[in-house]
Amino acid sequence: MMQTLSEETLTSEEAKEVCRSGYFGVRLTDKQYRQKRPEVIKAVLSTAFRDADQHFLCESICNHLTGKLSFEKCIAGTCAIMAFVDHETLYIANTGDCRAVLCTGTDDNISFVALSTDHNTENPSEIARLQLAHPDDNATLF
Repeated sequence: MMQTLSEETLTSEEAKEVCRSGYFGVRLTDKQYRQKRPEVIKAVLSTAFRDADQHFLCESICNHLTGKLSFEKCIAGTCAIMAFVDHETLYIANTGDCRAVLCTGTDDNISFVALSTDHNTENPSEIARLQLAHPDDNATLF
């Protein structure tokens, strides 16, 4: 039987029970849940970014087909970044030309640490990733 979630906000205990009870297609024991939690969080963040990207793409195509946007504006890209804190673990998700930076210290002594990297064509590792993902597509990097 498929469970459904209401629009209400779940407490952390209710959310744990949803995960353990098999809502995501897997029944987890408490130990398995604790071990799998980082993987589940990463998968949820990744899925959210893919879904948002798909939504923006579809919206752009509709706007182009109805004459509201030029083709160039439709493929111009987007960027998004978010941070999620789970107890003592900080998760960063980003896409596009944006970067998360952690700033610590005092007014007199501030330290900066990059927590993510930009996804653009000025980043050699991003170029390599795109070329590996699209080996037969010369138009990927334009």
